[in-house]
Amino acid sequence: MSTITFAEGALINKLHLPENFQTLVLRSMQYIEWDAITFDAKNNLTGLWIENCALIDGKKVFDEMFALKGALKYVRITGINLEGDGSDLKVWYDSGIGGIDAQGITTNTRCKLVGNYKLTKYLDEEVYAKYAERFDE
Repeated sequence: MSTITFAEGALINKLHLPENFQTLVLRSMQYIEWDAITFDAKNNLTGLWIENCALIDGKKVFDEMFALKGALKYVRITGINLEGDGSDLKVWYDSGIGGIDAQGITTNTRCKLVGNYKLTKYLDEEVYAKYAERFDE
């Protein structure tokens, strides 16, 4: 089993995912916490979509998964509000991580960390343009 599709808002509060599991989509899952999800091989996850999950901090989960330097290739994390000098954008950009659009289609050219990013430092126009294209939502 590599993918499970849950109904939006499913009443799930615990989940155990096998070693070959690849794509996790959690949309409007109001009763599950990240710590209640057991992975046999978390670094095998290639796709991650977290949207409108009251008990899960999607950005924190993304940071954890990205730091594993595993198989993660596609993300869609909504509700992000960040502030920074752009150094984190550079790391994500340089990694080549792709995204999952709102229809569930994967893309290699766009990273779907959806929300706002407030720059605290001026970026060169060329750098800003490439980040704006990559992180388009």
